[in-house]
Amino acid sequence: MRPSLLLAAGILAAALLPQAANAQACAPRQEIVVQLAQKFSETPTAVGVAGNGAILELLTSKSGSWTMLMSFANGAACVIATGENWEITGKQGQET
Repeated sequence: MRPSLLLAAGILAAALLPQAANAQACAPRQEIVVQLAQKFSETPTAVGVAGNGAILELLTSKSGSWTMLMSFANGAACVIATGENWEITGKQGQET
């Protein structure tokens, strides 16, 4: 599956499940990004704009850990999903 398709699926899931996003860990975006870099060596990998104007970000590490953030205009961000074994299967725009 292409990374852009995965990102689109994440945006759709976030839009359809706003209650789940509200139940997740939220804090100033910069604090979350710093913590993810320090604890898991995760850095921003992909970004997209959700229909509500929020920014959906994917942070990944070389070891395969990943975190999906929903960031808002007020500087807050919420962790909406985390996992392991993230893998890039092809370059954006290329069929796999």
